[in-house]
Amino acid sequence: MHFTMLSPRNLRCPFMGHQDAKLGPVWTHENHRGLGLATFATRELVKQFIDQTHMYFWWFCKAENKGSMRVAEKLGFSYSGKGILRTRLGVRLLRYWFISEYSESSVTEIEQ
Repeated sequence: MHFTMLSPRNLRCPFMGHQDAKLGPVWTHENHRGLGLATFATRELVKQFIDQTHMYFWWFCKAENKGSMRVAEKLGFSYSGKGILRTRLGVRLLRYWFISEYSESSVTEIEQ
């Protein structure tokens, strides 16, 4: 069992470009972790868009989620910064990420 979310363009964060896409959350059931499912599924999802657009993908996960960070690194993502989850108008469903620490050398190509 696995789940990978690619957010629609209207759910972009303020720092993202018009063509950018947000990946995450990525989740695999604990009985199936360590088998490469997250890496495979996410790579296959991203491949659907790489040839069609000049889109940057942003990977979102909690700082303590080391497994998710390893999957992102395997796919060629690099650390962009540390974010803060904020709400819009005090509504929890209208949350967005604000990057509080940013690394300028963070843009990389996704390995196909």
